[in-house]
Amino acid sequence: MATSSFNKFNSLHTGAAIILMAVLALLTYANTFTTPFVFDDLPHIVENARIRFTPSIPGSASRLMEVLTSTRSLAFLTFALNYYFHGYDVRGFHAVNLIIHLITALLVFLVARRTLRLCNAGNDPAALLAAALWLVNPVHTQSVTYIVQRMNAMAAMFYMLALYLYIRTRMKTGGSHGRVRDALGYVLCLAATALALASKENAVTLPVVLLLYEWYFFQNLDRTWLKKQLPWMGIAAAAAAALVLFLMRETSLAGILNDLYDQQGFTMGQRLLSEAGVVVYYISLLIFPHPGRLVINYDFPLSRTPIDPLSTAPALAALFMLVLATVYGARRHRLMSFAVLWFLITLSVESSVIGLALIYEHRTYLPSVFPLIAMTALAVRHLRPRPAAVVLLCAAIAVSGLWTWRRNSIWCDDLSFWQDAVAKSPGLAIPYVNLGIIYKDKGEIDQAMDCYTRAWQHSKPQQETAVIALSNSCELLLLQNRYKEAADCSQQAIAAYPEFVNAHLNLGIAMMRLGRTDEAIKSNLRALEIHPYLDKAFNNLGNAWFIKGDTELALAYFNKTLAVNPYHQGAIANIKTIERVVSKYGREIDRLKTAAQAQPENSQLAYETGQISQAAGMTDQAVFWYENALTLEPDRALYLNALGNAYADAGRIGDAAEIFEKLATQISNKATVFYNLACLYARLNEKEKALEKLQEAVENGYNNWNHLEADKDLENISDTTYYQTLLKR
Repeated sequence: MATSSFNKFNSLHTGAAIILMAVLALLTYANTFTTPFVFDDLPHIVENARIRFTPSIPGSASRLMEVLTSTRSLAFLTFALNYYFHGYDVRGFHAVNLIIHLITALLVFLVARRTLRLCNAGNDPAALLAAALWLVNPVHTQSVTYIVQRMNAMAAMFYMLALYLYIRTRMKTGGSHGRVRDALGYVLCLAATALALASKENAVTLPVVLLLYEWYFFQNLDRTWLKKQLPWMGIAAAAAAALVLFLMRETSLAGILNDLYDQQGFTMGQRLLSEAGVVVYYISLLIFPHPGRLVINYDFPLSRTPIDPLSTAPALAALFMLVLATVYGARRHRLMSFAVLWFLITLSVESSVIGLALIYEHRTYLPSVFPLIAMTALAVRHLRPRPAAVVLLCAAIAVSGLWTWRRNSIWCDDLSFWQDAVAKSPGLAIPYVNLGIIYKDKGEIDQAMDCYTRAWQHSKPQQETAVIALSNSCELLLLQNRYKEAADCSQQAIAAYPEFVNAHLNLGIAMMRLGRTDEAIKSNLRALEIHPYLDKAFNNLGNAWFIKGDTELALAYFNKTLAVNPYHQGAIANIKTIERVVSKYGREIDRLKTAAQAQPENSQLAYETGQISQAAGMTDQAVFWYENALTLEPDRALYLNALGNAYADAGRIGDAAEIFEKLATQISNKATVFYNLACLYARLNEKEKALEKLQEAVENGYNNWNHLEADKDLENISDTTYYQTLLKR
């Protein structure tokens, strides 16, 4: 009877915990549901064709199979399910992240409750307070609000589930069905471990933690028992190492130990020294997680020697003393001792020899669990009167929740988010790059270029960030019609980092604008070699083949674009354009091409074929036929004017200017020709020549002032006195 009443009491507490923490989670994260995709969300989710699972689209199932056989497959599968149900609506992604966070918090409560009972260090209210404090901790916003870090949150959820199943199984021994129940418990624990590993590789530390938990709380720190387990510990360590290498099979051992370090710009020794300071900083964040201390990218000082910077030696000493106190105080302060070891072990994968970035606050998500449990238990046990301890902890939960809300409000707007990052880490290149992208998307080109320039200044030429800054600068040059400079910039980025796909895409666009369609095709095909499911490359290839006049091949590439990304609006519009062109011009183009090929000496037929090709948007075809016409009649003004316009449409601005210069010597009505030349030289950024031709246009009778004022080609010389004078006429 007493046992039944105790179970009901536990059930009531669990139900209350679920309700309380669900309310807390909603209150602290209610302002995150419209937070946009940021930073690594873009390559891993938005631009990741493998997660775009749509059964009606051929090939999406095979791409999904690639996800299931890759590292972190379970996390990416959930992204694919999000996409399947609601596309890229961020609300669904954030809802799933918050549910994972809530479930993990409930598991923290269940683990805390059983652990506190095992070591007589607290009671159920203490476990609930610890779980609530962990739930609303502002440090965890990066694991919850940052969508791609679902990988980290899922690994923690299954990690805590495996630990809870192990503890529950160990505590429920005996009875006629004990062996079957125990076996089932351990099998479920193993399954949860596998799911954690399928979410993120840092779950590989779980066997060590389970062994440590067994020793601390079930074996009462019996050294004899521990010595007997040493062979098993060796086997477990070897298995863990093999498993890590398997999980990171897409990155070679040389890549882990060399390539990653080359990208980061520091050595393994420097990283290990620096991580001492990083771990101390992580501990300080758990104690004082004010939003002003949180940022997506930390400008953390790199330790080159134990005394450079001077803060390195104290950090090393602090960690040494902490470990020493943990070892010698294990029996008197068992829970706190275990909490310290838990923290260090669960951090070990990302704070050791692998050449990752030095610091990210989401790495504290799982490690923070037991330190917060231990600190809460200490407060409840030692602060008197006890109601005052509860009030103090409730106040800490309220303040933490408010800080979490404030930090999430920064995440809600991508501009404020990256401005915050730049303000807190002014010496880093990455925040400048991402702030530049936001400015570019808002059309604020000067601010964007300033950000990319600063990013270049704060990065080393061989680092990926520097290449990204170069590539993004190229995008701005493309927006300013500075195609030659854009091509040079892209080639510089490719020379520094041949596998950077965006540089190849930008080079392809620049080549297209310069009228070098064949080179544009090569650049986009190279991009597809690096990234086989790149919708932008497929769409660019469709445009290139359409310009060349091959509508069938163009249509095939646009359909490939939609197979990868069914929501690609450019491809949808391009298919409609081809259908319209074929219905309107198709037969006429075929008729004229056939006639022109049959009568190769007929310049008029070649000219007419060029005209209809240009009207259909097939610029390369138009250039081909106009050049044929001029081969037959080299000085005919009609043909020269048509070829000049076709060159301009194709982006071959220099060739167009040369044609119009020749045309100006052959006709008497030069006003329009000079005006066209002014526009062309403006697009080449040759302001003096542009102004000279504009003046000649006016002197020869050009007086269409409304057109002049609206012409975008002349915008980049609009700051000159003469141009302003013309506009005032």
